[in-house]
Amino acid sequence: MPLHPVQPMPLPPAQPWPADRHPTVSARSATLDDLQPVLDLLADPAVTSRIAAIGECGLDFSPHVLEASLSLSLSRGTGDGQPATSSKKKDPARHDHIKAVQRQIFQAHIDASQRLHIPLNVHSRSAGHHALSQLAASQPHQGALLHAFDGKPSYAVQAAAMQALHDFPSRLMFSVAPIVVRDAGMQAWVKMVPLDALVIETDAPALASVKGARNSVRNASEAVAAVADIKGVDVGTVRQVTTENAARSSHHSWTSDTFT
Repeated sequence: MPLHPVQPMPLPPAQPWPADRHPTVSARSATLDDLQPVLDLLADPAVTSRIAAIGECGLDFSPHVLEASLSLSLSRGTGDGQPATSSKKKDPARHDHIKAVQRQIFQAHIDASQRLHIPLNVHSRSAGHHALSQLAASQPHQGALLHAFDGKPSYAVQAAAMQALHDFPSRLMFSVAPIVVRDAGMQAWVKMVPLDALVIETDAPALASVKGARNSVRNASEAVAAVADIKGVDVGTVRQVTTENAARSSHHSWTSDTFT
């Protein structure tokens, strides 16, 4: 039950696109217009009584997403009384506005989590510390899973330390995808974050252990093995602890056989 921060690009409008911008970009940033139908659903008890988590929601500051949103804005005019432009010069202020809208949408999900007592599943591509900072400022008490976290190790470690000091009241979990076998950054934060704050990622198509391959849930055991190696513990311990973590974070009951 989310509004993902990245949404499909609409079909090209009838008016011509700027010559230097390609109309077939497949992804754009979510907008406030996208948010309202989600808020309507989150206001319906018949819907919210059947969901275990709100997500993926969050932030995605990937350059291609921001640029696609800017391209769409330029193709339709700026909306502020200014004509569309085909300038190739990047406009940081426009990117800042897109990021601000994403933060507003993310905050709406955090507020819903608080109101409904439902945990969050958080997307934070190229925005790891921004997502963690917003969570820390809001202090959601229902917990959050940082899905396929790709932020700097220091951010994950800082968040874990805040929890240990009880400065962060909610339970934060970080999911580990099979790409950990070849991603030094992920290996670094997996090594430093406690095992009881880790879960195994099962939904990250672009984060396979083999570059260019499509990931699937069948590869979860590769992440388990990598975590075991990084932590210096046996595979069975990683299966048990991460499965218990996942169950706690989503209020479900699973067994470690999931990752055999």
